[in-house]
Amino acid sequence: MGRENNQIGQLIKEIRKSRHMSQMKLADLVGVSYQQIQKYEKGASSISVDRLQQISKALETSIFTFFPVEKKGARKETTLKMSKEETVVLENYRNIRGKNARKAFFEFSKLIAKNKKLLRQICPLKDCCK
Repeated sequence: MGRENNQIGQLIKEIRKSRHMSQMKLADLVGVSYQQIQKYEKGASSISVDRLQQISKALETSIFTFFPVEKKGARKETTLKMSKEETVVLENYRNIRGKNARKAFFEFSKLIAKNKKLLRQICPLKDCCK
């Protein structure tokens, strides 16, 4: 279980930092000491499902973020490689403050992906989206 604690703790830390949130602020939102948040992030303490739900809510993310889906037959250590553009989109998404704004960005990206005509109309680059 130690390895899972480290992985979950690392994800908590990454998401917290991407939200520009201190350990103290997260601790206040969850109702624990900042030292306990440190222990979670370092993998030194196990996290109950209830506590992970509280942390997920405080970080405005799904609890499923902490449990990546593995494909059958895939190696556990395999990581998804993202292009620079994908990384920028993800960083931009994570930097959006507020649940509603983040949801709007998400829904807009789905709309753009499905509608090439709309993409051509709003694309700031000329002749790239034909």
